[in-house]
Amino acid sequence: MNQTKQEPFIMTRHLFSTCIGIAILLLILGTAAPAAATDWGVNTTHYRELPSGPSYASATPIQGAIDAAATGDTITVEYGSYDEAVTVADKDLEITGTPSGDTLPILHDSSGTASALVSFTNTSPSFGGFALENDVSTDYGINIAIARNVTLHNVSADGFDVSAIHIGEVSGTHLLTDISATGSITGPNIAVDTLSGSPLTDTATLRSVTASGALAGEGIAIEFATLPVSFEHVTTTGNSLSNIRIMNAGSPDRYHTFTFSDLISTGSHGGNGLYISICRGPLVIRDANLSGNRGNGASVEYCGLDNTSVPATTTLANVTASDAIAGYGITIHECRGLLTLTNVTAERNHYENIKLDEVGRSGMAETILTDITATGSAAGKGIGVGSSTAPVTLDNVTATGNSLQNIWLGNMHDETTVRTVTAMDSATSHGIEIGSIEGSLLLSGVTASANDKSGIAVYTEGSSLTLQDVTANENGLSKPADTSFTETAGIWLDIPGTPAGTIDRISADGNQGPGFYIQSAYREAIGITAETISASGNLIGVLFSCSGGVFTNLSTSTNTFAGMMFDREASGVVVTDSTANENPFGIMLGGNIAGMAEITYDAEQFMDRNNSYYYDAVYDMSGCEHIAIRDCTAQDNSLWDLWVTPVASMGDITIEDLSTLPETTVSPGFSPSTHGLMMSGRAASDVPALPAGASSTQFVLVAATDPSLEYSLTTPLTFTVPGLSAGDDDAIWTSTGGAWTYWPGGGVRDIPNGTISLTGLDLTFAGTYVSPLTGAVVPTPIPPPETDSDSFDFPPVTPSPLPSKTPEAIATEQAPDEEPKEEDSDGDDSDAGEPTPTPVVSVPSEMAGTPTKTPFALAVTPFGIGTAALLLRRRR
Repeated sequence: MNQTKQEPFIMTRHLFSTCIGIAILLLILGTAAPAAATDWGVNTTHYRELPSGPSYASATPIQGAIDAAATGDTITVEYGSYDEAVTVADKDLEITGTPSGDTLPILHDSSGTASALVSFTNTSPSFGGFALENDVSTDYGINIAIARNVTLHNVSADGFDVSAIHIGEVSGTHLLTDISATGSITGPNIAVDTLSGSPLTDTATLRSVTASGALAGEGIAIEFATLPVSFEHVTTTGNSLSNIRIMNAGSPDRYHTFTFSDLISTGSHGGNGLYISICRGPLVIRDANLSGNRGNGASVEYCGLDNTSVPATTTLANVTASDAIAGYGITIHECRGLLTLTNVTAERNHYENIKLDEVGRSGMAETILTDITATGSAAGKGIGVGSSTAPVTLDNVTATGNSLQNIWLGNMHDETTVRTVTAMDSATSHGIEIGSIEGSLLLSGVTASANDKSGIAVYTEGSSLTLQDVTANENGLSKPADTSFTETAGIWLDIPGTPAGTIDRISADGNQGPGFYIQSAYREAIGITAETISASGNLIGVLFSCSGGVFTNLSTSTNTFAGMMFDREASGVVVTDSTANENPFGIMLGGNIAGMAEITYDAEQFMDRNNSYYYDAVYDMSGCEHIAIRDCTAQDNSLWDLWVTPVASMGDITIEDLSTLPETTVSPGFSPSTHGLMMSGRAASDVPALPAGASSTQFVLVAATDPSLEYSLTTPLTFTVPGLSAGDDDAIWTSTGGAWTYWPGGGVRDIPNGTISLTGLDLTFAGTYVSPLTGAVVPTPIPPPETDSDSFDFPPVTPSPLPSKTPEAIATEQAPDEEPKEEDSDGDDSDAGEPTPTPVVSVPSEMAGTPTKTPFALAVTPFGIGTAALLLRRRR
């Protein structure tokens, strides 16, 4: 019973074991190794299965072997000439020609009926070792329609109607090596439609490739690529269009690298050496010669456009891009990733040697140019950066002899650094022009000299400005003197914002316009501190049209017009420990720089009031206030050492400790309705005459000598000479015989709408002085002792109206030849507390009309005049 019931189970177990056995057998059979690949041999008349298979005669033996072969087979073709066109479809074959020495087997088609000598469709082809020749009218040497993992090696293809090699849609990993593709008639020598594959596992490589002499197309053209591509030791020369053209490299969701190394791309007849448009992954161009092309050496646009959080980088290293006949050396447009140019030479290109525009991505990528040479552009800039939203750095750059700006930076929205840069000899423009800066700006170790326009021209709204060790000499030399200062200055700074910063160790000598010109629009205060500026041999040494700034140790000598000039827009400027010597005008305050730009700057013409532009320049009625000049020297200037224009709104002008030996001038300029102040420490015979057409009522002249000059004051003026007392409003100071004489009155007067404080002025003589009146030698007056009376912090004097004089008062006035009433030096009638008088020196009788008590006697008193001053008046 039990045994009967168990039989089905036993039968089932036996059946199961049988099935398992069959399954294992089928598995073994299914995984058995495929049949071995077959090698085929081909000569010019037969093909056969190697090593000893039957031989088949054929007029097209290569095609015969292809037809007989299966996927995975190899076909070896002996050296010879093969008149046939071959096609490989739906099978993967390796076809190799056997050279004879350096000569390859020849494949051609005399019938002229085939569109390509070699065609591949739906394969993974490997083909090489052939010279492909176009007998009649064959479009392609090799045409690959749809393929995977393409390998082409050791192939030459010359003179085909369209392209030597055309690759359609291919995927996977591809290798083209030892390829010569030349002389294509209507298309590129090597044309690639689509290279696709995984950017992580697949690549495309062109190695040891020559693609030259295309008659109406490019050397190499790739329309679309979504995988990493490498060009290694590629030469493309003399093609009709661009030597290399890459379009649409990468895709928005794929990250890949395009690399060019050991590249020669020269002599394009009508296009660029290298043209790349839309490169979404990293781009590297290394060890490349991109010279002598008709278009651009390298043109890259829309690079680094991937969608990853880190922008793709673009790198050019060891690249030469020179002698572009009608284009740029290197032009890069809209590069959103890190852009680096290192050891790049771009010379003698027609337009910009290097042109960059819309580079960087805010907060993520910057632009760096190091070890750059960009010289001799025929009709463009040396280096031009149109705009950047990220930091830009130029380091160790030489940009000289270019037609336009040697270096031009347009709209910089982040930190900008220009370090160790030479920008000289621009033919028609600036050495360095920086159009707009919103971030910080640093110029360090920069030389910008001998340029047609200004050496350095900067417009910055950034947070800070730093200039260190900058030389800008002999710029604007080809421009006439009436050219705008912005085009003739050594350094021109326009600062409309309110940046802080430092300027240190500047040389701005020998320029056609100002050596150093600084202005700030909208009269916003700038926090600039400047020190050690040499500005000599220019038209104007330093030209101030700014609000704010402290300037120390300025050397402004031997300029052809003025040492320092303060425009009507100047405000809140402090100048200390500086010199303005041996100029026509030492220091000038006030006036209209825009009007002055029209003047030829001949000093005599400037002084001539018949010059129509002179009114615009000097008779300006606004600005120039809160200026302080301290501890400075203005000596040996041929006209006036200091000229101050008291325009309507001028005020709060402080001049302290101005050394004027041996020649000094102080002049608050003039206008038809106001008065000027001029001061000179020179001998009377050397004091310049008044400007042509000027009347004595328009100036207050203070000179060391010459009692014949007496000018009345019709407008109040604040003028302080330490050690002398104030008197009535009509009194003046003058001198007699080289010794100071105190005329009744005071040395303190007002200027309308503000105060000019001239204190600590050293007007003593240098050495001895010969009196023009007596011929006597007068010793140098003894300087006064240092007392608190020499303090320069005088409060502003509130102007008060002059009392009107009655006819009776006029009638009783003292005649000019009468002896003036002696007064105490403190202006009162008491002798209490005053020093013991010094014996009076007798005066020759021919000096009628001069005081009987000379200031020579006062010179040896504690209140003797050490600082020689002359106030002149013309009595009413």
